[in-house]
Amino acid sequence: MYFRFLLILCLLIHLKVSAQEPLTKQQHLDKLKTNTRDSVLLDTYLELIWPIYSYDVPDSSLLYGEKAIQLANELNDTKRLSIAHR
Repeated sequence: MYFRFLLILCLLIHLKVSAQEPLTKQQHLDKLKTNTRDSVLLDTYLELIWPIYSYDVPDSSLLYGEKAIQLANELNDTKRLSIAHR
């Protein structure tokens, strides 16, 4: 009985966590204005490049891609640099 309760509880927690909505374009842009940590900025640039701007506004996608590449080079972050180059 205890095992079933624990299993159901874990399932509900997983559903709650996975049901969170992704950030909108405006929320990402607000995050760029308020954050000063380089890793957060780089992750935000990467989010703006592909899923948000690549289809609607490719010019903005290229702009944020160049910023992400520059910041990844400064941080020597090869993983995020390869993501920015895609």
